[in-house]
Amino acid sequence: MRQLLNSFRQRKILVNIGALFSGTAIARILSAISLLLIARQLGPDAYGQFISCLTLAKLSSVLLSWGLDTWLLRNGRSHKEYSLAQLSSTCLELKLKLGLIWIIGILMLSFFLNHDTFPQRLLIISALSIWFDEFSNTAWSTFKAALKNNITIWLMIGSQILFLLPTLWFLVGQVQNPYPYMFGRLVASGISSLIALFLVARVIGFKFQHSPSLLILRDTIPFGVSEGLAIIYERADVIIVGYLLGKTAVGFYGPALTLMTTLFIIPRSIYEVMLPVTSETFSRTPHQIIKQAYNIVLASTALGIVMSIGMAIIAKPLVWVLYGFEYTLSGDILTLLSPILILKSVSFSAATILTAVGWHNKRVIVQVVAASLNIILNLTLIQIYGLMGVAYVYILTETVLMGGYVLYLLIWQHTHRVELASS
Repeated sequence: MRQLLNSFRQRKILVNIGALFSGTAIARILSAISLLLIARQLGPDAYGQFISCLTLAKLSSVLLSWGLDTWLLRNGRSHKEYSLAQLSSTCLELKLKLGLIWIIGILMLSFFLNHDTFPQRLLIISALSIWFDEFSNTAWSTFKAALKNNITIWLMIGSQILFLLPTLWFLVGQVQNPYPYMFGRLVASGISSLIALFLVARVIGFKFQHSPSLLILRDTIPFGVSEGLAIIYERADVIIVGYLLGKTAVGFYGPALTLMTTLFIIPRSIYEVMLPVTSETFSRTPHQIIKQAYNIVLASTALGIVMSIGMAIIAKPLVWVLYGFEYTLSGDILTLLSPILILKSVSFSAATILTAVGWHNKRVIVQVVAASLNIILNLTLIQIYGLMGVAYVYILTETVLMGGYVLYLLIWQHTHRVELASS
């Protein structure tokens, strides 16, 4: 009987990984297509403004998201005091309140920025679209925690189709101004969030009474800090490039980063399915977690090697075909960034285990080092080595991150074996 249940559980996990991966892959490809079409239409200068404002809004949105979705993903299935409906409802309530403060902060910040790279109105529109995205993210995390990824994938795909449609409309009209494209993103994000919240209400339900707001805010501190640091070492280079080198440099760096991060969907999908599953395994049968951790890391490493080699081979022709010869420099940058795929794959797998077993605070230590190193080296080297220097710093940052995660994972395994032997 136990073997039958384990077999059923494994099939359910594989189905959810497959569903989430396929849905995320299609959504990311649609997103990349939208950005690709916008980049081709606007050119490096105007596209640099578009991507700079969007990145700055996303970078600062950690003050809005505050690790709520990752916390919900980890605790939604296994929390002993509150139901998934209560936890999800409280996360949405917190995002509404934090979002109001965040939008005011973005508005104040916009007065002090270089408006040639960060136009004020464009930045505000992008921030509003990110706010709506955060409501959608919480809805998606709710379904992921419930292992109802058949709903998640359609919501993710639908949101990107809604963004692609106005993009195509403006392209047909030969619009070469970044504002309509960003406003189209805002409308698409708003509609997507309303649909996602409606489905959560129908399938999971909302329970705002007895809201555990203070409990969640306390527990999400390490998750919020972790997400903030992750965004810094993944996206701060775009802001630094825009601030120090200008919008044209961002216009070349942005396409390479878009294509690279599109492939992050593979290890991220494994992380988002395995995190709630691994957390549940650790809470029920902690003796099985070491073998599960080994399998996750091994599979992710093999996958990362294949992706890195493949990207190194096709990077330049891929950029030429997708963006045109005007973006040749983006192809050189993408080739240089290809090793990040294996580093990221291993990092995601190690992060899955560390978060599931309650060592998330150890992740934060590594992330502080990586984020600090990223900012210091970028500010020091960008004026000397330009965009290629930024790419090398990105690789170094991810290497430090992966090494730190793996080291803490090995320490945890040793500690866990000792605890099991003594119990």
